[in-house]
Amino acid sequence: MQRLKNELYDVTISYGPVYHCNSADNYPYDEVIILEKSRHYQTLKIEIKSKNTEREIAVVAPYLSSATCERSILENNTIVMLLDCLIIRLDLDTLKIISRTELETSTISLYQHNDGYIIHGETEIIMLDTNLMIQWRFSGRDIFVRPDDKDQPAFSIKNDRICLYDFEDHHYEIDFNGQLIKDHI
Repeated sequence: MQRLKNELYDVTISYGPVYHCNSADNYPYDEVIILEKSRHYQTLKIEIKSKNTEREIAVVAPYLSSATCERSILENNTIVMLLDCLIIRLDLDTLKIISRTELETSTISLYQHNDGYIIHGETEIIMLDTNLMIQWRFSGRDIFVRPDDKDQPAFSIKNDRICLYDFEDHHYEIDFNGQLIKDHI
């Protein structure tokens, strides 16, 4: 579960009951947004509270989508949601998708940075602008995850760089333009 709050909205994202298209037995959501029509999907329940309204919507998303922390960012009246290999910006007033970008990698986490977003992907680090357009990508030798017994995280954002470790313990440092600063084996 993830809870996000600002001066306009209080939003809770959790796993919802499975939504079956064309079924009369579905949970009674106020709105259903279908992003994925394959046999394998995940239903995320989004509770949206504002001063004037309370709504529950379902987002039918790719199967590996997660309702855990570091996957969504609330900005004014929009929410940016990282849904595995898909990222969307949803207007909370109209419940319409403002922008949507398909990614070519499984993703781990989403971070806001200056005028855009940084995505920690399994095999890539991706920078998007505020319209969710890809600005750059960076790949290493192996996946950007680490065994639990390591002291340094696989991904961290510093003031002037992004520090990365891959599964084989290679260390990388890149700037916010996606350019390699350090590469240690």
